[in-house]
Amino acid sequence: MLKFKRLDIKNFGPFRGEQTIEFPNQQGVTIVYGQNGRGKTTLLNAVRYVLYGYFITRGSKELEFQKVINTDALEIGEYEFSVTLVFIYGGNEYELSRVAKPKDSSKKPKIHNDYEQEFFLKRDGIIIPISDTERVLEQIMPEQVSRFFLFDGELLQEYEELVAKKSETGRKIKESIERILGLPLLTESRTIMQILKQQAQTQQAKTAQANKSTVEVGTHLENKTKEREEQQKELDRLLQDHKHMKKQKLQLEIELKKNKNALSLLDEKDQLEKSIDAELKKQDIKYEKIRESMIDSWRWLLNDKLELLLDKGGKELSQLRTKEAERTISEDIKRSLEEAISIKKCPTCEQDIENSLIEKLQQKIQNLNAKLTDEEIKRLKYLSSLQSKVKEIKTETKRNIVFELINDINDILIDVNDKRDKIKEIKELVEGIDEEKTRKINNDLKNIDEDVILLEEGIRNQEKVIADVNYDIEKLSDRLKSLGNKDIQKDKCRTELYENLHKLFDKGIAEYRDELKNRIQEDATILFQSLTTEPEYTGLRINDNYGLTIVRNDGNDVLVRSAGIEHIVALSLMGALQKNAPFRGPIIMDSPFGRLDDEHAPNVVSTLPIMAKQIVLLVFKKELTPAMAREKLQTKLISEYSLERVSSSFTQLEKK
Repeated sequence: MLKFKRLDIKNFGPFRGEQTIEFPNQQGVTIVYGQNGRGKTTLLNAVRYVLYGYFITRGSKELEFQKVINTDALEIGEYEFSVTLVFIYGGNEYELSRVAKPKDSSKKPKIHNDYEQEFFLKRDGIIIPISDTERVLEQIMPEQVSRFFLFDGELLQEYEELVAKKSETGRKIKESIERILGLPLLTESRTIMQILKQQAQTQQAKTAQANKSTVEVGTHLENKTKEREEQQKELDRLLQDHKHMKKQKLQLEIELKKNKNALSLLDEKDQLEKSIDAELKKQDIKYEKIRESMIDSWRWLLNDKLELLLDKGGKELSQLRTKEAERTISEDIKRSLEEAISIKKCPTCEQDIENSLIEKLQQKIQNLNAKLTDEEIKRLKYLSSLQSKVKEIKTETKRNIVFELINDINDILIDVNDKRDKIKEIKELVEGIDEEKTRKINNDLKNIDEDVILLEEGIRNQEKVIADVNYDIEKLSDRLKSLGNKDIQKDKCRTELYENLHKLFDKGIAEYRDELKNRIQEDATILFQSLTTEPEYTGLRINDNYGLTIVRNDGNDVLVRSAGIEHIVALSLMGALQKNAPFRGPIIMDSPFGRLDDEHAPNVVSTLPIMAKQIVLLVFKKELTPAMAREKLQTKLISEYSLERVSSSFTQLEKK
């Protein structure tokens, strides 16, 4: 079993200088907390780099060396970066170091090819020769199975491809699964038996040619074995072309997927730009409304003073007007009273007025003789004119309307700035990708699809030709058996032995594969049931690709699965493979909870310790809070680190 002991990194990504993670000796989970952009994926890449000499981005594209070295180190003339992994395997302690440094130390490296790479492997302090290092590493951690130990939680959806029978990604994952389960050893043994059988048939032909009674049949047999060799070479060539073409196709699919995502982002960018244009037009309209509203804004400044004038002058004007009205009324009363005195009779009720009252009425008339003075009349006219002019100058204030328009404009500016920030992010994400390139990749993919179809048809035809030749060889071999001597009989027995061994391995592979699938299905189901929160999901069913289908309690399949449930299924498969694989090692998971809800995440955390003996989680705190981790893992939480920001290009690893 492989077990990590220590990881040393120097000037790798945001990790400036020399920094270290130590992995405790006991079984359990190590958690590294860090915000996005602080270096979680870089740590995963550091392990990948030290083991295999390369690192990849989220889009599964290899990253160039000049983009990996710490930018601060680069600026001060430190041009080299390195990773060292100390681990235990088979009772021995290994130290694997890989260093990337400039070919010319006097020049600042600018491109990938400006670097060269050195690596060495020690076993118990003794350096293993370079010629043996690759072989030893292949035994310890084969690259083909690394996806099951170093994986990005955001790429777990790849395992959905296992359900699709004709998926190229699914086929490659299936090959990786069978490799981790030990099947290649059996298939290689079966191939060896086939080769030995063919060699025995060739020898049988040569032996027959030495005997007069069998020389003719022996010659035919030799010709047929030579024909088979030539046909096999052609088949091998076709298979090699097919493998190469499939690899090209997979690379194109990955690139197209990335570029399609980019096209989607570019479409989003176009929509954002159109939205910005529309918002800016709205802004212009609102500015125009403000300008219109502000035409008489100078009058708003006078409104308060004009109000005072109206209030103050209004009271005096009201009094003068009242006085004038009273004068008008008093004239009418005076005339009525004078008439009453003259006729000594009330003009209203026509009653006689006594002499005693006449004196009082005359006094009343005397009091009514008061009237506006010339000064008051002049004042009345002035105030009336002033009131009229003030009302003309005074205007309705539109201050509230303007403030509302300004608030609307501020909202527009905030929205526009948010959209511009999003556009900037998109431009960074799609840097170097264009629509024309995507169309070319798409066309290339269509062409290679057609070529693959033709090639596969050629392979089937070639296999049929070889099958026909083998049939002829078997017939000739049987004929020799009836005609031949002891030496021929011995060759024939050897041929039959290898053939029977080939059939034995063939049957054994089929039975072992079925047994493995059943065990994986059973173990994955147990894990799935402990992870899922859906009571209707009773289990998983495995297919020939090792793809897992969810089964309901009514026996029907769940045909549509959410991203979160797909995540749970993939994790169940990971755990089952770990349990059944001859090779076992640490699991390093980057962002494993991003697609899980608040109910599934705790279940996954609780189950982690039974998936592998050593697990490293690279998470941010909202994805997995320290409180939840400690509650669910308890004593199985053996170490915690945090990625602390020193600057935008400098992250410090700190043990908690």
